[in-house]
Order: sequence, then C-alpha cells, then structure tokens
Amino acid sequence: HRIASSWIQQNISGFRVVSPPVDTGPPVGHILQPNATTIQCLYPMDAATINRDDEGCGPLSSDIHDGSKGYDHAKWYGKLLLKGQIIEFKNSMFGNNRAWDSIPCSEFLGSTAANFSSAVLGEVNNDDRSWTYQRTSEYIIQSWSYIMGHNICNTSQPLPTPSFNDTDFLVYIGPTSWQPQHWEEMLDLMKDTLGEHPNVQTWNEITLHVSADMLNDAVQAVFYVKGGIDPRRDELARRIGISEARKLHKPLLYVNAINDRYNHSEADLFQCNASFLTNLRGDST
Repeated sequence: HRIASSWIQQNISGFRVVSPPVDTGPPVGHILQPNATTIQCLYPMDAATINRDDEGCGPLSSDIHDGSKGYDHAKWYGKLLLKGQIIEFKNSMFGNNRAWDSIPCSEFLGSTAANFSSAVLGEVNNDDRSWTYQRTSEYIIQSWSYIMGHNICNTSQPLPTPSFNDTDFLVYIGPTSWQPQHWEEMLDLMKDTLGEHPNVQTWNEITLHVSADMLNDAVQAVFYVKGGIDPRRDELARRIGISEARKLHKPLLYVNAINDRYNHSEADLFQCNASFLTNLRGDST
C-alpha cells in the first residue's frame, strides 16, 4: 500500500502543517507507527503525489516535459488531442473568431481562475536550493502556450504575483523528489519556507509503503481536525473518526486547527477525545 503522509514535530512544524477543514471532505486521518512503514521519498511541501509518476516519487504525470502523460511524451495523435482540448476551451470562452493575442492572460481562464487562485506553486533552484514561486494560473498558461507553440493570451498585462496570505497554500511542482537519506535537507527547506512565509499554508509530504499484513499495526491512532467555519463539518469529521477508530480498534484524537494555528497554543498537538469510549462498545456522544 502506498500512503501519502506528513511528518509533524510540534516545536518545528507545529500546527501549521495540519490544514484547517476545507471543501475536499471531512479531515480525518491516521497517526502511523514509523517503524512499521518504509519511506519511499520526501517533499518539503505538498507535492500532489497522487498525480505523480513512479509511485508518487517522480514528476507530475501531466508535466509537459517530464511526465508520462505530458506533451513531450505523447504520440502524434495525443499531441493533437491536447491541442484540440485547449482550442475547444478557448472557443467556448471567447468564441471561434477571437484572436489569441487579443485575450488578456488575466482573463483567459475566466471563472475557472478562481479554482486556482489560492495555490502557489514552488520549484526548487538546484544551484542554491532556493524557491521560485508562481500562481497555478500562470503555470497552466505557460504549459498550454508550449503545447500550442504560441502565446495563448496577451502577456502585456501580467498575472498577479503570489500573495502568500493565509488562504494560499504551497504545492511543489518540480520533477524530482528527495530521497530518505536527504531528510535533513528536506526539513531545512520546509523550515525556511515556514520562516519566509509565516501566513501561508504548507505541510511536508512523505510517500510511504506499508505491506498489507502490517497495515493495521502501522496505525497507532485515528484523528480528526475540527475548527472549521461550519460546525456541521466538524461534527461529520468527528463521527467519521469515531467510526474509523472503532473499526480499527484504535484510540481517537483530534486537532483544533483554527485555534492552534492562529493563537499559537502551547497545548499538545493531538488532544484525546474524552467522550470516545475506550472499550469501543456502545454509542459515543
């Protein structure tokens, strides 16, 4: 089993590596026993490993140059298909007769741009191990322009630069991962990022392998995250956490993400859910 995980140490990464509840589903997870897993690769920030080649340790599969499903590795008919999809998108947004260079890049993605505005993509400079950043919309426009062989929009009005506020999150798009022996280097990059952009959301991502017969033993406890703007989502996360803890016969913990993120709580990272019945019998309230 391949598992995407994060490493947390309160005095280094603290609560900020645990994202507050968002619209991607109830935030429920497992706390793993390190010696029951094998580290495959590391990233100092979210790396979208579900979309990467080589079991999450290679380039993004859609990367135009390096990805297995990217433009440079596509057959001639695959390249025509990719171009056709971009043309269809442009025509649906601006009409068949609108010239590419008459469309401001700030408008090209239209209403869909809101879906990408909160993501800040980072790529490491291997010379000095520093980061370069861009918004996802800029990354998409550059990739599509490469596929089309020309600019797909008017670049005279540049796209907004990343704001690095508390609604932004960081995603690493570079083609390479860090190997387990480079743990300290990965950790230093994560700490540098946290120090440079104290308000942005970021967390490291570690790809693990757990054998099927060790999966249950690898789970030490179940946790859920509360502190979102919708109490109903908090309650849903709690109930799912209870169900998962009962199924695995594991303790149930929680993280109060909002309070701990902004108030710099000195409390333990994970709190025990006192209402969860330790004997795992009956209904928990």
